[in-house]
Amino acid sequence: QSVAAQTDVQAVAAQADEQAVAATEATESSVGAGASVEIGQVTGLTKNTTNVNNINLVWNKVSGANGYVIYSCSADYGTEFTKIAEVTTNTYNHTGLVQGSPYHYKVAAYKIVNGKKIEGEPTLYKTATQPSKVTGLGRVRSSDTIEISWNRNEKATGYKVFRASAATNNQYELVKLIDSGTVTRYIDTNISDGGIYTYKVVAFRVNYTSCWYHSPGSVLTCMSGLCAPNFNFSTQLYRVSLNWKKNK
Repeated sequence: QSVAAQTDVQAVAAQADEQAVAATEATESSVGAGASVEIGQVTGLTKNTTNVNNINLVWNKVSGANGYVIYSCSADYGTEFTKIAEVTTNTYNHTGLVQGSPYHYKVAAYKIVNGKKIEGEPTLYKTATQPSKVTGLGRVRSSDTIEISWNRNEKATGYKVFRASAATNNQYELVKLIDSGTVTRYIDTNISDGGIYTYKVVAFRVNYTSCWYHSPGSVLTCMSGLCAPNFNFSTQLYRVSLNWKKNK
């Protein structure tokens, strides 16, 4: 199974775990003296994208509703919800978000009664943007071992390193799970002389205890083998002296 497919399956599972829908199906709000109106609660609230900088929310239509109010909270920076939009359709695309960050939403249906906007009980949904693609992926050395490194993603919980080679029919296999966002280096010692290896590094962040959000993969191909050393030489009568540093 491909890395992308694995990521998609995990993202779908994460979305299912994220939802927290209140049990109440409807609420009654007073409108004028002795009057009331029933407003159904939003159900099926989820997202239908797995992106870095936007979250597209969708939900089931509420019968009789004139529209919907969306509130948002950036969970990395607090718990206060802010009204971000009113829509008349059952979808909303929240753009301009921070990569690899958790966001909480509340969506409530509303009706216009006697010129007043009456909101129903909101539904809560917790999700997150995906981490951005790893940058700066490069080879540090390639000799009897292959060492690679990359730039840190400040939002990442850790990184997954996958490797493909002739031994795996050029299919990616997970070779290292790094459970620290500050470790940005991997040394591969399980290689053959002159072998060609392709590495894919994926950043991830774990939110809500068990929901994994993955970045797109960054790819680097390396060939193993002893590197030619840099050397110096000196000459004397009838003699040439060579010296070089030890190959790590």
